[in-house]
Amino acid sequence: MFSPDFAYFISFLLFSFFAYRYGHKKMRSFLDSRIQAIAEKMTLFNQEKEEAQLTLSSIKQALFSFQEGLKERDQELDAYIESMKEEHKKQLLELIHEHEESQRSILDYERHASFQALHDEIIEAVIQRVKKEMLTTPIHQESFAHKSLFMLQESLK
Repeated sequence: MFSPDFAYFISFLLFSFFAYRYGHKKMRSFLDSRIQAIAEKMTLFNQEKEEAQLTLSSIKQALFSFQEGLKERDQELDAYIESMKEEHKKQLLELIHEHEESQRSILDYERHASFQALHDEIIEAVIQRVKKEMLTTPIHQESFAHKSLFMLQESLK
């Protein structure tokens, strides 16, 4: 009566009809729940993406201001280093000037000391000459004897 292929075809149609009639609601609710879960995950991912972008932009802004602060600090440090160099130059020039002055004063002292020694030698030579002349001149010998006698008398008293 019916061929086996026709029976298979009819069975397939009946299966499809009953599967659609009773199974499509369950399949639809299953697929809808999957779609809803995926949509919720996508919403969550989008929120996290926006938060990450906000965080990234705030980090970029903080990094930019930090770099600007570093540039300003570098400029301040360069200016401070230059002022310190100038200050050290001034101090070195002052020290060199003081050293030159001390060298001059040492030379002046040495000149003065040698001049004083020469002066003392001249005075000593003049005194020796005067003593020698006094001892060899008869007038001075008598005066010298009286003075020596007077000093002896004074020391004995």
